[in-house]
Amino acid sequence: MLAKERRETITQILDNHLTVSVKDLSVQMKVTMETIRNDLDYISSHDDKIVRIHGGAYKINRSDCDPYLNDLGDNKAIVESKKLADVASSFVKKDDVIMLDSSTMSIFIAKSLIAKKIQATVITNSLPVSNLIAGSKLLSLFCLGGNLNVPTFSFKGTFTYDTLTRMHGDKAFLSPTGISMDFGLSQVDEFEARLSKSMIENSNEVYLVMPSNKFDKATRTKISNLNSIDTIITGDQLPANWENTLHENKVNIKYI
Repeated sequence: MLAKERRETITQILDNHLTVSVKDLSVQMKVTMETIRNDLDYISSHDDKIVRIHGGAYKINRSDCDPYLNDLGDNKAIVESKKLADVASSFVKKDDVIMLDSSTMSIFIAKSLIAKKIQATVITNSLPVSNLIAGSKLLSLFCLGGNLNVPTFSFKGTFTYDTLTRMHGDKAFLSPTGISMDFGLSQVDEFEARLSKSMIENSNEVYLVMPSNKFDKATRTKISNLNSIDTIITGDQLPANWENTLHENKVNIKYI
């Protein structure tokens, strides 16, 4: 089997089962584990929904919780996410303690921090982010444990929330599912909303990293008002009414 065919087969397995192991694939495809590791490295480097972990890889499936992921297959959306993440990571200084939510954007931010070789501590409830940070020599990880929600690969529940309330960060980077002038920041999942609110309350600075398609959306559970944000990082130029509203709430705007 050629490398291209083998990688296509592995991708199909990930589509169907979400997880794969190096050992199982090696036996199934009758190649060395080193060959499979190289295949998984290649696949994960070309698909941001595939996360490489020790011993295998898994595919992020967040469509039930994050509407933005529906557009993630679009190259334009991926390019925007990477640019937003690079701008966000530029605010992280050496030895900062930062909080990352379980959004898809946090995965891009984690990758950007690793690529820039930034030394910092990351607090997160995201399993994909945790796996990425765990493989970095410069980034320290505090993973908020609890019940693992498999569709979103995030930890949540009372234990997760109680642990987070005892943590403090220099900066929090959030990307909720919606932002509205009237409703403020919102999240589809109630527990994710509670965690985001706690990250806001326990951080010195709050950065909202928002793709353009999340504006003027109010999803089910409110997180906080607009005045809880220090800086919003986004792509397209916002309409005048949005810029005025953010300035009134003393929110800085950073365009990519």
